[in-house]
Amino acid sequence: MIEMNPDKVGIKKAERLLKEIPNGSKRAVTNATNRALTKGRMTVNKDIREKFTIKATPVKESLKIYKANFSRLNGKVEVKSPVTMLNNFKFSPRKRTKKPKDVYAEIIKGQKKRIPHAYLSSLGGQTIIVARLGKERTPNRMLTGPSIPYMAKETDISDHVQKEMLDVFNTRLNHEIKRILSK
Repeated sequence: MIEMNPDKVGIKKAERLLKEIPNGSKRAVTNATNRALTKGRMTVNKDIREKFTIKATPVKESLKIYKANFSRLNGKVEVKSPVTMLNNFKFSPRKRTKKPKDVYAEIIKGQKKRIPHAYLSSLGGQTIIVARLGKERTPNRMLTGPSIPYMAKETDISDHVQKEMLDVFNTRLNHEIKRILSK
């Protein structure tokens, strides 16, 4: 979860400049906060996919924005999902073959690794990666990668998202103040 708390300096500036207009400062702060949250969601998605080889769809589906309003001037981007199936990452071979081949997966970009005792299977029209737990045919388990919230908690990703959101908030707040004053 990445929270966006508007900085006090920006709120005071908006209140000082928009004191004549009813709800002017609240409108400017909420609009700027909501735009910063949207930018934060986009930045989380982009930063995760820069470091990890995950597809965009599962990341996008796990991100949810709780927008700011007049009664609550802060908001948050929530990252919520279970563990991610390994087939959402880069792996090879892409299709099942008659002759078994070694399965390789690359979760972090540039770190391709062989998965011992793994093979490809299909489940509901999707190709999944399954590994044997012993010498016998069963038991098997579907292989998973790290969860998306875990990937979003990486310090370089979360710090970059916070910085981007604060930059967008400050630029959008100035824009919103000018827009409201011009009406």
